[in-house]
Amino acid sequence: MPASYGTVAYHGLHAFRWVAADGSARFVRYHLLPAAGEEFLSPQVARTKGANFLIEELDERLASQSVRFDYQIQIAADGDSTVDPSRPWHSTKTVSVGSLDITASTQNASMAATSSYSTLCASPTASNPPTTQYCGSVRSLTPRR
Repeated sequence: MPASYGTVAYHGLHAFRWVAADGSARFVRYHLLPAAGEEFLSPQVARTKGANFLIEELDERLASQSVRFDYQIQIAADGDSTVDPSRPWHSTKTVSVGSLDITASTQNASMAATSSYSTLCASPTASNPPTTQYCGSVRSLTPRR
């Protein structure tokens, strides 16, 4: 069991088609990796926690700091299914394309939200050559206070 919603990795099952500036396209799967690292509770400790401890812990954490996730994509290899999410991919190629910061819980903020769109790009570097430069639009919600 995770120690926190902020210390567990999230892995998308579905494939999304990303199109590069030159028109080439690749299928990717999304991964959100906690910047604080993964942390899990032992079964003995987990049994002592209340039913809502994950929500309560997240609210306490957000009262003093944001929760950051590294936003990575896994790029499909030839033969990886892009239509059957139950089939694992053989590709191990991942690219970091940005980060996600959670700054408030809807329990502590108004349910009304404003949305904005931004573009995340993986810039060419030695470990990320130009053939893996991809951009995608990300919708973010900012609670109104």
